[in-house]
Amino acid sequence: MLNDSLHFYDFYFGSFTVNEAFKLSSEAVLILKEANMKKRNFDSNSAELKNLWRISNSLIEINENSDSYLKVLGLFWNNSDDTLGLDLRSLLSNLNNKECLKKNGLHIATQLFDPSGIVFPFLTRIKCLLQELWQLGEGWDEVVSGQVRKNQSAWCKEIEHLQNL
Repeated sequence: MLNDSLHFYDFYFGSFTVNEAFKLSSEAVLILKEANMKKRNFDSNSAELKNLWRISNSLIEINENSDSYLKVLGLFWNNSDDTLGLDLRSLLSNLNNKECLKKNGLHIATQLFDPSGIVFPFLTRIKCLLQELWQLGEGWDEVVSGQVRKNQSAWCKEIEHLQNL
């Protein structure tokens, strides 16, 4: 389970029952401790599981200070309603101030980090647009023109819709 659920500093997993989640989390903490890896605070959308962590003598530390939004693998997890989403506020505010340049398209594309693949089709489109720019030989600071500019502008306008996923 750790091989599939541990990514850099984030450890995430799900289970069908509270008891199974408790067992998995307890085992994970012991394995991480034996490997001298820094353990993290745990959080859950299950009040019952949080209570089990509190009353047990396990090594699990609960993230008591969290609001309902936690950053997990570049996404924001709302553990109140168990949904994942993207925080696009800074990206959207930067879009309004950017010209349609080759370097700006690359900068925008790299700000969307999604290892879970939720927005993969959307990211694939900007990668194809950037590939077109490279093939056209546009310079970094040149204003993008023609159909590529229209496609890149349309892509940028669609970014705000990612908040509704």
